[in-house]
Amino acid sequence: MKTFNKTIRKMFKHNIGRFVANVLIVLFSIALIGGLGVLPYSFVDSFLVTYKEGNCPDIILKNVEGSGFFDEDLEKVREIEDVVQVDKFFMADFKIQGNIYRFYIGDMRNLDIGKLTLKEGNYPEKRELTFETMEGVVEEKNLNRRSYEVGQQVTLKDFSMGGFVLGDLKITITGIVSNSMYNTVQRENAQMQDENGNVVEDEYVDYILYLDRENLPLLYQYLMIDTDIYVKLNSKYDYYSKDYDDYVQKKIKELESLFEEDMVKGLSLNENVAYALYDNYTQKIRNISYFFPIFFFAVCALVNLIIITRLIKDERSILATYLSLGVPKSRVVFKYMLFSFLSVALGCLLGLLIGVPILPAVVLPAYNAVFKMNGYFFSLKGVSIGIYSSIAILVISLAVSLGSVLSYLRESPAVLMQAKAPKAGKKILLERIPFLWKPIPFSFKSSIRNIFRQKKNLVLTSLSVIGSVVLVLLGIGLFDVSESLVHDELFGNVASSMGLISMVVVLFAVSITIVIIYSLVNMNISERSRELATLKVLGYHDIECSLYTFREVMITSAISALIGLPIAAFVAAFAFRYIGFGDIKDVKWTSYLLTYLLVVLTTAIVNVILYPKVKAVNMNDSLKVLD
Repeated sequence: MKTFNKTIRKMFKHNIGRFVANVLIVLFSIALIGGLGVLPYSFVDSFLVTYKEGNCPDIILKNVEGSGFFDEDLEKVREIEDVVQVDKFFMADFKIQGNIYRFYIGDMRNLDIGKLTLKEGNYPEKRELTFETMEGVVEEKNLNRRSYEVGQQVTLKDFSMGGFVLGDLKITITGIVSNSMYNTVQRENAQMQDENGNVVEDEYVDYILYLDRENLPLLYQYLMIDTDIYVKLNSKYDYYSKDYDDYVQKKIKELESLFEEDMVKGLSLNENVAYALYDNYTQKIRNISYFFPIFFFAVCALVNLIIITRLIKDERSILATYLSLGVPKSRVVFKYMLFSFLSVALGCLLGLLIGVPILPAVVLPAYNAVFKMNGYFFSLKGVSIGIYSSIAILVISLAVSLGSVLSYLRESPAVLMQAKAPKAGKKILLERIPFLWKPIPFSFKSSIRNIFRQKKNLVLTSLSVIGSVVLVLLGIGLFDVSESLVHDELFGNVASSMGLISMVVVLFAVSITIVIIYSLVNMNISERSRELATLKVLGYHDIECSLYTFREVMITSAISALIGLPIAAFVAAFAFRYIGFGDIKDVKWTSYLLTYLLVVLTTAIVNVILYPKVKAVNMNDSLKVLD
């Protein structure tokens, strides 16, 4: 057994390149899958900090009749079980001079629910004001909302309300605040009605102003009756959970029943733009993390099959020796399964260690571009996707490895001891078309024959390249879709930030493509070392020998990548529908060209990198392999 163990160590030593290649492919796959899996959970606590610190309401009751809320209404609401806090105030949107202003009027300084955070300046002093000397604070600006400076006087001309024309309204800005309910840069839909009472669409809030009711002139206090009640519940459920949604909906029905039918409409946090947008945004990330593993499983399994098959093929004579000496087949199987297990397990472990903590940090700017985040809280809640994917890749890889080993063990030691005879040469289809075949140079004819003579290698190489094309186009296509939606009112900012995530996907896809093609070319050179040595004996130069080998890979890669484009387009179309983001028609034709060139160029670069290996082939040693 000591001797057998030595052969295991020697196998790892002599096949370190194959081992590393398998580790890297699995590493990149699991790093992306695991990182995407934890993204929604890593940021949710950071996003919700603002809601919790601002004590945001669980329910907003809106008076839709216009009769307003009074103190007795607050008392009725307080009597409902689990209601712990209530506040009422006036909220309405007005279009003035082409801009839409949202007014909040209440005790803004002492709000218990939906607290304001003072960013700059001060709250207005409590004193009776006139139409000419009113004071207020303004919501801070973002990409889609404007603001004012502290000390600036805002004049709103021809202000009218409830049929009363109040003339010019002058407000001096004493401070800039942040409201926990406005936790995104996404535009806020205006809540206005036209002359016929229909809701005005495609209008968005430009400014948000806050005024203290006690500071208003008496006429304003009379006209601007409280329209909204904020309700805080004693909820034991987590935000974004089904239990929380069901609980809030139940309470909304209870609260609406306190008033006359159709008088009050209850809104949950799902009607809050930021809260709903974050849920929508993270659901798309979840869908991506659920969709991508399918292709990574296939690529990892395919590459592992190629590596193990060629490893065993190189050790045919060693296999024969084992069987001749009576080494149990279980021990032989263990040897190659160990190689597969260690390489895949190490790749999974490193992928989780790298992807889970690092990918969220890389993608954080994408979230910051859309939401008010409060840093990055590392979470292991979503790591299960990476763990389950690792287990799946490990099981699939071991299964294909076992199948490959058993296929060789069916042969007798005498057959295994002999080198596998080259396949008999025969005409390929192209040779039977003289006017196409004759003009082709001899060196290309030889390469084309070799490609189709090794049908198994052709299939495995083609599938690997096609898989790479699919992954790269998915990443680039996601970027195109993001760009196409940048000017969309609903998805604009989400699309901009999704572009960063798409670039991460492209980076991982290209990295996997490099490793796959490097592995294929490297193994092809190792397999053809005797053939290359023969060419050197016949007087071929190193460059000619390299072209002889690399030409086959380039032809296979170029044709496979071309075949892979329509397949990748079909997969991308399905992916966009599944994710719920964009459409295949948004993918530019240049992206298909870029995908093709990236894969083919990667093959060419890998060939250049591996040229020294061809040059290092020792013709004497290689020709003695079968002696």
